[in-house]
Amino acid sequence: MSTRVLTRIRVECLDGDRWRLLEPFVVVTDRLGRIEVPAGFITDFNSTPRLLWNILPPTECGEASVPHDLLYQRGAVNGRAITRADADAVHAELIAWIGSADDPATHDPDVPPRRPLSAWRRQAYRLGLRIGGGVAWSKYRRAAAERVAA
Repeated sequence: MSTRVLTRIRVECLDGDRWRLLEPFVVVTDRLGRIEVPAGFITDFNSTPRLLWNILPPTECGEASVPHDLLYQRGAVNGRAITRADADAVHAELIAWIGSADDPATHDPDVPPRRPLSAWRRQAYRLGLRIGGGVAWSKYRRAAAERVAA
C-alpha cells in the first residue's frame, strides 16, 4: 500500500457542523494519486447525523473524510473527472491507512499513526457512504452542471 498522509489536518470550527482548513492537507492514494485539499476548504468531516455523534464523532477519521469531501464537491482531481466509486475508494484507502500503525513505512514522521478503527466502525462509515453519499454526490453534480449551463 502506497497510501500516505503527508500533512496534519489543521482546522478551525465555523459553527459546530463545519470546519475550515487553515493549511493545505495532502495525501497520496493508490486510486487517485496525490490529492491536495487547499487551505480555506470547508468540510463537515463525516456527515454524521447528530444523533450518532456519541458513537461516530464527525471528526473521527478526518484524514479520510476531508479528501473525500473535496472529491465529492469537485467531482475531479488533478484535472480529471472521477466517479463516486473513486471517491469512496479513496475514503476506504485512508481508513485503512489509519489502521496501518504497525507499518512505519506508511507514516510520515510528522504525521504519527493512530489507533486502528474497529471492524464495526469501518463498516459503519462504509455503509454511511453507500446510504447517504448518493444524495450528496448528486447534489454536487447538479450544482456543477448548473454552473456550466449558466
